Amino acid sequence: YDDEDGWDGDTMRELADETNNLYGKMLSTGLMSFLVSVMDENYEEGMAYARKNYLLSLETFFGWNDSAARWGKGVSNVGLGHYQEAREEYDILCWKRREDPGPATIVLSLEALALANEGAYDRATEFLSLACDQPDYARGWMTHWSPIAHLRAELMHHLGDADFERAWQAGRA
Repeated sequence: YDDEDGWDGDTMRELADETNNLYGKMLSTGLMSFLVSVMDENYEEGMAYARKNYLLSLETFFGWNDSAARWGKGVSNVGLGHYQEAREEYDILCWKRREDPGPATIVLSLEALALANEGAYDRATEFLSLACDQPDYARGWMTHWSPIAHLRAELMHHLGDADFERAWQAGRA
């Protein structure tokens, strides 16, 4: 993804359409769902891509290739304030990849935002800390999603330095 030019998902989708490559269609649509939600914070468009990816998954046996769209749908749901809808999909986000820190980082980040929205600032800090403690390759996307940066500042404000640090360390334990 290039901040200046955007991600060339359109070209990827056009090539996939031209060659009738369902895998390419799903891959590009799924990635666009996640990227427009995180990079552009365009949650409505992210949901639209997630729905399109789901419809593509019904065409054949390729339903397994919808991870990125599911991630985009989760980010979009939280971005739109639909926390319960996001929570209902946590199992699906990780269902085949329980040991992979990528989906886990997404779930931890989304839950941290949901908990903060409910006023559970200690728990939100613990979840965010655990998400930030994942490998770089699994959490790199978080640096591009401004709600995460805002969340950390909000948690520090609500808890104060000492309680924030205590909760942050508890999340890493």
